[in-house]
Amino acid sequence: MQAKLNVYAPRAASYVLAEAVLIYRESGADAARAYASIHTVDVTEGRPTILAGKPMTPRAAHRLARELCRQNASAAATFLDGRTLYSGSDLLVWWHPPTRRHIAFRCPELGERGEVVPHPALVFAVGATGWRVWALQGHERPVPTTRLYRAPYFNVSDHGVICQGSTAVPTGDAVNRLDAWNDAFFGSFFAHPNGSQTVRHPGGAYAFWKSMLDKPPSRFPQRALLPTGATLADTLAMTGGRDD
Repeated sequence: MQAKLNVYAPRAASYVLAEAVLIYRESGADAARAYASIHTVDVTEGRPTILAGKPMTPRAAHRLARELCRQNASAAATFLDGRTLYSGSDLLVWWHPPTRRHIAFRCPELGERGEVVPHPALVFAVGATGWRVWALQGHERPVPTTRLYRAPYFNVSDHGVICQGSTAVPTGDAVNRLDAWNDAFFGSFFAHPNGSQTVRHPGGAYAFWKSMLDKPPSRFPQRALLPTGATLADTLAMTGGRDD
């Protein structure tokens, strides 16, 4: 069997035939199962030959789908007005300005207690790599070159990954439910620090939050924020392209 394939690039690019995917489906009108195998392609003197393949795993299928969608997503996704900063096919990023709101802890070091305290500006991201958060200095809406800081909260890793635990995350279209995602984050109990260092404070994270609860300041102490060394644009590129 011979097949002819024409590839049209949306921009100046060089494409080479690298792999082939063969899809097998059950016969019959009501068949619902499918199987795919992925094959390397040997091109000798301009003639491609499909070599022996191996089963395509769900992870490989997901990665292929993301690669195929990325060129369209990058063209359609952009920085937006309002709270939404970025909206792509598999990533939504929004800004939460500095505010005062309730935060609650449940851990042996602090007990079970909560208080209304000031919070820094935050950047949240929900997408294929999970739910993440970072902090900002100042109160201005961030731009791609804005530097990000580690979110100063328990349950958040050094890379911004939020440990959801028993938190009930919102369902439905996230772009229309930003407040619900914000409420889900602040509405859960913060139980323990994640990562190597949460804040810059002489007594560490527990001492920092104890002081915040005991005597809430008028503003969040931005000197306590730890820089990530990355800008918003850097982090978006990393978050949108990772497979973890």
